[in-house]
Amino acid sequence: KGNCNGVQEKPLQIQIPRSSLQVQDSIICRGDSIVLSVATDSSLSVLWYPNQSMSDPFSLNPIFYPDSNQSYVVRIYASNSLGGSVDTCWLEDSIQINVKNPPLIALYYDSLSCDTIADLLVSSTDDVQFIWSDNPSFFPVLNSDSTWTVLQNTTAKTYYIEATDTAGCSVHDSITVISRQLSINLPE
Repeated sequence: KGNCNGVQEKPLQIQIPRSSLQVQDSIICRGDSIVLSVATDSSLSVLWYPNQSMSDPFSLNPIFYPDSNQSYVVRIYASNSLGGSVDTCWLEDSIQINVKNPPLIALYYDSLSCDTIADLLVSSTDDVQFIWSDNPSFFPVLNSDSTWTVLQNTTAKTYYIEATDTAGCSVHDSITVISRQLSINLPE
């Protein structure tokens, strides 16, 4: 049996959310990821949606890895002085992530040559920059043209090509060129 009489008053303070996304609408390459960050008070609750293709929908800076174009929304909830969120007061912001396919290239050369000179040719319908190397790490860069004439000896040699488009998406390919000496015995 209790006897509670009286009223206790305590002011309730609500922290109104303020924020800004630290990344603008972005283009990423298929297979890449991007970290989106919200600049706000870390004591505020956040929710990203849709919550697919991301590391943590409740994080201030989740990692996103969409496989197609996607618009994401972040909702930042106000908090009160009692330590809870206020579900009726929030701020929303959105960002568009566009996913770009890597460029398409075609590498041309008959990989068996009877000559000591080989013309390597790569083409693309995309606006790309080419890098040729004899090392898969692309160091050193040996050429940056779409065609390249190489001198061959009798051993097999592998050449690597990298094509990078204006969005920074890259594709790699390689070709092995074998030069064989042709000997012909003509009757006298």
